[in-house]
Amino acid sequence: MGELTAKVAAGRAYGALLLLLVPPMSAAPPEASRGANLASGVVQTVHALMQAGQVEDARRLILTAIVASPADPQLLCLQGDILFRQSKFDDAEKAYRAALLLAPRTARAHFGLGRVDQLRFRRKSAHEHIATAYQLDWHDPEIILAYARYVQDPEARKVLLQNFLALAPREDKGHRDDVVARVEMEKRLGARRLAALDSSYRDYKLPLETFIAPNGQTSGVLLKASINHGKPLRLILDTGADGILLTSKAVRNLGLETLTRSQITGLGQQEPANALVAVAQTVEIEDFRLQDCVLQISDAALTPGADGIIGANVFQEFLIRLDARSHVLELSPFSRRAESSVWSGDPWLDYEGLSHDGPACASCDHLAPAYRVGHLLLLRATLNSLKSDGQQDGYFLLDSGSTYSAVSQEVANRLPGGRTHLLGARGPLDGVSHSRPMRLEVGAAQLADFNPVSLDFTEMSRQEGVEISGIVGFSVVSKAVLTINYRDGLVGFGR
Repeated sequence: MGELTAKVAAGRAYGALLLLLVPPMSAAPPEASRGANLASGVVQTVHALMQAGQVEDARRLILTAIVASPADPQLLCLQGDILFRQSKFDDAEKAYRAALLLAPRTARAHFGLGRVDQLRFRRKSAHEHIATAYQLDWHDPEIILAYARYVQDPEARKVLLQNFLALAPREDKGHRDDVVARVEMEKRLGARRLAALDSSYRDYKLPLETFIAPNGQTSGVLLKASINHGKPLRLILDTGADGILLTSKAVRNLGLETLTRSQITGLGQQEPANALVAVAQTVEIEDFRLQDCVLQISDAALTPGADGIIGANVFQEFLIRLDARSHVLELSPFSRRAESSVWSGDPWLDYEGLSHDGPACASCDHLAPAYRVGHLLLLRATLNSLKSDGQQDGYFLLDSGSTYSAVSQEVANRLPGGRTHLLGARGPLDGVSHSRPMRLEVGAAQLADFNPVSLDFTEMSRQEGVEISGIVGFSVVSKAVLTINYRDGLVGFGR
């Protein structure tokens, strides 16, 4: 038996085993197996177009196919995938539900609805849809990977990840490399609980410092953190980052436990930077303490003038209040602690529904729903120029680590401005220009920026799988009191 055939056969064996890990369901094939009723090559063509960022071409192809076969549930699922990629989430949900009306056992429709629910912090419904999708089609690599985050047993999760590697396309190198690294991490870490709070679950007030970039510009706020009882490191507090990222120079002689290798990506023209993944026994910020924290360590100078970055999601078990003007990060506990494994990336993974029993957001006049894509938080906003008519709705990334707020070049073409240079996490950004002053409406909040920039979000949107229209950066965050509720998916800009 050839190597590829052997691996696929092994993947099928794993899948058969893992059907026992979820509530039993008939093993009959799904009513709409992948590509069953489509013209030859349409599925592959659509996926290739989406991967290449040619979303409009994919949309036209699917519309043509739907005209020829309007009752094909798999076509409706593909249409939903395209609408999701375009950040038309309501329309995507309608397409997936239409597919289920035609064929209730369509795995990709349940998977699509699960993704929409994850985006909207509907955790229980997301779990149910993705578990159903896995029961219906445990050979789909995307479904396997989505389901794995809900499996708490390490050995069962390991088998699922091995299934993914056996079945995922070889050209999907990015996801494959991530999963290989994750398998290696789980092997080394065993049953340890990561990022466990080692101090009391109570209120904290952590001091912030203004971050002045080497060019003299105020570019963010810093937290001082000690790793393994070492000297305090200056870390930029970044709502757009995931976990803790440090430079190799900053962690010398700290006795970190190396796990595996990874890559760090971000806005910028350079290739992804190689990094080490390691575990710190302790992370201390004043009297706030964590045990067994995973860190990424890069040789590249990610943040000139600072030792690294700390993502706001490090504190997602708390209600977060960032007041850059008063130089304080306030953390308030909820009435019930999160209990899910950190492997999911969301300690509130099994939290059921919106609750009002948590701490009140007394200083937050305006609350708006956030939309979660991986570790990123998106805000639905209406953009208005302060000097011209017209407006545009879109989804903006909340990114306090970005000096500037930004809009896409599509918007900038209608709001021209002068040229400037901007640095991303991976180097200089091409095609960046100043845009005219803008006003963002996020829920009931009115957020003004008199010096935004425009840049190309094409690659970032492709990588994240949704259309990103801009960034709400530090230039806006610094003028308000930012409140983030990761439990219920809410963001507020207050006085």
